[in-house]
Amino acid sequence: MVLEWHESNVAGVRVTHWQKESAPSIVNAISSKPVRVVETLNGPAIHVYAYGKHELAVRTYREPAKSIDVFNTLKKSVEEKAALTEVPFAKIRDKNNDVSVVTLWKKGTRTLHEYLDDLNVGLDAKKITCKRVVRLVAKLHAAGYSHGHVHARNILLYKNNQPVLCDPRLLIQRDQSLKFWPWESRKKDFTWSMGVGGEKFDLFEYCGKWVTYHLNRLAFTSIDRREAIVNGKSFERELEQHYHDHYDKLVNSRN
Repeated sequence: MVLEWHESNVAGVRVTHWQKESAPSIVNAISSKPVRVVETLNGPAIHVYAYGKHELAVRTYREPAKSIDVFNTLKKSVEEKAALTEVPFAKIRDKNNDVSVVTLWKKGTRTLHEYLDDLNVGLDAKKITCKRVVRLVAKLHAAGYSHGHVHARNILLYKNNQPVLCDPRLLIQRDQSLKFWPWESRKKDFTWSMGVGGEKFDLFEYCGKWVTYHLNRLAFTSIDRREAIVNGKSFERELEQHYHDHYDKLVNSRN
């Protein structure tokens, strides 16, 4: 996919937008009342607006330069067919010089955290989805990008449970001449603090603990709980290996 972009001015608002879409239609859409507001972890809130058959997700960063960096990196990564997060749709600078990044949003989207917490979704389906997530991040890393904050609340799932990353708070493209091993990628992207005392977790551990939590909800004996903990640790190791295998495969295919 190669996107073509150009700039337009609409009532004093400068819009860098996808060429096949009109700048006034984008500005009009986000000038209306949002259909929902989605809070992400430590990132700007996502304001979702109706836009024909689709929806638009708008994030306004505190630092305009950061918005521009995020938009340009998203755009470049899509043009290079790298793994990506979200499809950039427009960049808007308003009269107050605030900059917002606009991306496409598909109806029915929910976070990975909400999906894993849904008891109507089977355990095997959730495990498959978690593996899709780590493959996506491995692809991003193999393409030379680092997201900066991979977290269950920063992973969105469309209706077909295909994951995308959101809140690319620290999204950067790394120097390809430097060795960037998967373990370093994992430490920089997957680890976050949560819980009492700022205990450190990463996505693999989160998914493993979720398996334990999921089974514990339905378990009544200490034996069941011990089995749940073993299953959770096993799934954590399985996800880690799945990530490294996929990363190695992608890197080798590029060499």
